[in-house]
Amino acid sequence: MLFLVRRLTNLINLTKDNIVLFAARVYVNPGCVSLAEFESDYKKVRHIKVLLNRYLNNKRVNVRLIINHLICMSNVFPGEATAKIMFTEFDQSAWNIITTFLVFLNMMPEDQFIINGVLLCPNGFTIDDNLLHTLKEL
Repeated sequence: MLFLVRRLTNLINLTKDNIVLFAARVYVNPGCVSLAEFESDYKKVRHIKVLLNRYLNNKRVNVRLIINHLICMSNVFPGEATAKIMFTEFDQSAWNIITTFLVFLNMMPEDQFIINGVLLCPNGFTIDDNLLHTLKEL
């Protein structure tokens, strides 16, 4: 039964309209006592988005800060949820960059998932070789 529930969760069509509800469903923080704490954890998405936009514009990126935000997010949005949130919130132009970070951190989903009505296969993304080289140098 657990396998069936996992498969159904993967096939939810995630959009910008329902991603916060999805994030709230998978949110795991036993010490959370307010909505403000959830919002603070979810706000890391915006921070990552700003950092990735900097990389897209001038090829400079603070990889340690992005890694830190992704690890913090994965602590409260477990499993593949962090990756699904990232793909839903970011434009397709940033997907290869976020994929590079997720592969490096071993956080890339193993199963197919649906974002904005498009079925995505985890091995169908490209990796940014320059960024991967920078990450491996850490």
